[in-house]
Amino acid sequence: MLLGAGSYPRGEALPEAQRALAKAVRVGGEVRAYVSAEGVLSPGQDDLAYLAAMRQALLVGALAATVLAALLGLLLGTGLSARLRRLTQAVRRMHAGELLQRVDARGSAEIEALAQAFNHMSEALAHSDAELRASHATISSQARQLKELSIRDALTGLHNRRHFDESVRQMFEDCRRQGQDLTLVLADIDWFKRINDQYSHAVGDEVLRRVAALLERQFGGARLLARYGGEEFVMALPQTPLREAADVCERLRASVAAQDWSQLAPHLQVSLSMGLAADPAAASAAALLEQADAQLYRAKDAGRNRVCHA
Repeated sequence: MLLGAGSYPRGEALPEAQRALAKAVRVGGEVRAYVSAEGVLSPGQDDLAYLAAMRQALLVGALAATVLAALLGLLLGTGLSARLRRLTQAVRRMHAGELLQRVDARGSAEIEALAQAFNHMSEALAHSDAELRASHATISSQARQLKELSIRDALTGLHNRRHFDESVRQMFEDCRRQGQDLTLVLADIDWFKRINDQYSHAVGDEVLRRVAALLERQFGGARLLARYGGEEFVMALPQTPLREAADVCERLRASVAAQDWSQLAPHLQVSLSMGLAADPAAASAAALLEQADAQLYRAKDAGRNRVCHA
């Protein structure tokens, strides 16, 4: 039986040659029909209407998908731009010195990985910077301590001779340039070798420390004071005329002599001889110091325990 197709009307038997080209349709193992392609299939009105509806639906769906994709891309692009902008701002703050920064790690896998890496880097840099600053502070403190130790006399705590010689040159130049007085004083503990020999070096060291404390109490502040060597001390008194300096030194000499030195050793007595110089015509601090030294020897020759000046 044939359903009409092409030039064959419905019910016409299919020729043997055509049947050989047809495909058998089997049901339960038996051939129930043959299918043979004949001519071009022309869709009907219903088919055309259905195809038109499908075409329109596909167009509308494609347009909606395009709009949705564009909106999604815009949203994603805006979010990405904002995150990158925040990351850039954080980098600029780090460049300005604020090393510890945090950026929002939420977003795509790539953005999240980038943000986390940045946060870890920021924390590491901030930690390293803190350690470096602490180390620098420690080194600076130690350097200041070492410098202070290098210019101090270990026994008395006063400045040492090297520091005095370096500082007094500049002080001399400043006073001369500004037309100010400068008096230099050399002081020597009388009979100090005898004190060491008779009462021990330990007693002699304590005498040096106590005399240094009295000197610092009298000549501290803006004045320059140092242990110049052995039992000898030196003072530089800027903006101090010779007569005023002599009065101060006389009070110091009397104070040293009046101390109860017997607390250190029975019958121990300590006194100072002092020489002063304030010559405005002196060519240098060294020349002025030589004049003070000459006055010190004059005080010793005159019987010690006295203050001498030109």
